[in-house]
Amino acid sequence: MNPALLRINLFAIIGFGLLVCLFGLMLFFFRTQIAPYLRYFLPLPPLGVAAYVFVFNLYGFFGGQMPANKMTLVKELLIGTGVMTLIFGLTTLLLVLFLEITRRFG
Repeated sequence: MNPALLRINLFAIIGFGLLVCLFGLMLFFFRTQIAPYLRYFLPLPPLGVAAYVFVFNLYGFFGGQMPANKMTLVKELLIGTGVMTLIFGLTTLLLVLFLEITRRFG
């Protein structure tokens, strides 16, 4: 593996771990306020992993560097977010429909 990408990978894992720790502490200290809305927070760990993979692949695509043009970074982020939002929405809809059909006829 390219040493620059290995370093980026290690720092991304460390940074992701710190963010998850901070988020977990926030959830712990504000648990009474968050409890009614917990179902919205449960998808965050897999989304965090998806963000880590996206960032690692972004660095890999640009040779271990940030894109020179910041608008390229914004474009990549918006395209990635848009595509994954559509996939998440469609997957959720199909899963709900599948479960509803199996509940009715199963």
